[in-house]
Amino acid sequence: MGNSEFEYVQEWTLKIQPRNTEPFDAGIIVAPLYDVKRKFTAWRWIIVRDITEIEQSKRAEEQI
Repeated sequence: MGNSEFEYVQEWTLKIQPRNTEPFDAGIIVAPLYDVKRKFTAWRWIIVRDITEIEQSKRAEEQI
């Protein structure tokens, strides 16, 4: 990462649909990236994992 740092990290759940396949729930981490002068330079996006099974379990629990 060099001299930059992350702040204000958020984790989101998104439905992603790749071409020609079924959509899936994904855990995404999003964080702004700053340079050494604290100037915003970019967004860092990380797809953490396919969380389809976790989301389905949550929905089933909510219905009980």
